[in-house]
Amino acid sequence: MTIIAQGPAQVNHVRGIMLKHAISLWLKTGMLTTRGLGVKRMVQLATEYTGEKYPASARGMERAYNDLVEYFETTPKPPASY
Repeated sequence: MTIIAQGPAQVNHVRGIMLKHAISLWLKTGMLTTRGLGVKRMVQLATEYTGEKYPASARGMERAYNDLVEYFETTPKPPASY
């Protein structure tokens, strides 16, 4: 799959969606997408999008995932800048 994101707003949007999927993978299987993106870092990044602090635990990850799903359902996709 190829993703073309132009401009900081689109890059940030794609980054958040990838974070949501990384949290989902961890919740379902316990796998991390990369060793640089551990549980603590994922909840820190989720805080950047939602503004809520989450504990670095399974319960915190579930809350972060649910809040990210809600965030991306209610936040419009940034317009393309060509």
